[in-house]
Amino acid sequence: MAIPSGVKLRKLLKNWNTLNKALMDLKERDVARLLAHEEANDKRLTFLLRLHARLGVLRRTRERVALVHKAGKNTVLIPGEKYK
Repeated sequence: MAIPSGVKLRKLLKNWNTLNKALMDLKERDVARLLAHEEANDKRLTFLLRLHARLGVLRRTRERVALVHKAGKNTVLIPGEKYK
């Protein structure tokens, strides 16, 4: 899910519950936008660390999928990971 055009970044960063509800459905580029916004504005450490952790998971997943495809494999045997 991308950040809908009418939704402001501040709304998603309003509080911890709002952030965590949205975070699991956002794409990598949107999480990066939220992280940059938080770094430039409120600078709340817990929010920065949470956003950075989620961004790391999304990047790692994307990179693993690319490695698997380079290796010519169709499946990945990493428990708990979701691949498309």
